[in-house]
Amino acid sequence: MCVRCGVAVTEIIDHKIPAKEAIRQVRESGRFPYSPNAGYYIETNLQGLCAACHSAKTAEDKRHVGAWPSVLEEYDARPRKVWSF
Repeated sequence: MCVRCGVAVTEIIDHKIPAKEAIRQVRESGRFPYSPNAGYYIETNLQGLCAACHSAKTAEDKRHVGAWPSVLEEYDARPRKVWSF
């Protein structure tokens, strides 16, 4: 289900923080030096939206003014798998 309206079926996987900004933040952090587009694939920055909500969010993103929240804060806060062998 769409995470924004909760009514429609998810049709589009959307970046919470625009992909271009996420990539810029990750590059500046130096955390993933061997992947030039690492910020694009951070799962915590992805969400499922219906087409209508995606259009509305895209319009909001284009009007955004100021600094974007950090993509890496949510990434660092996510639960991690503990491997034991």
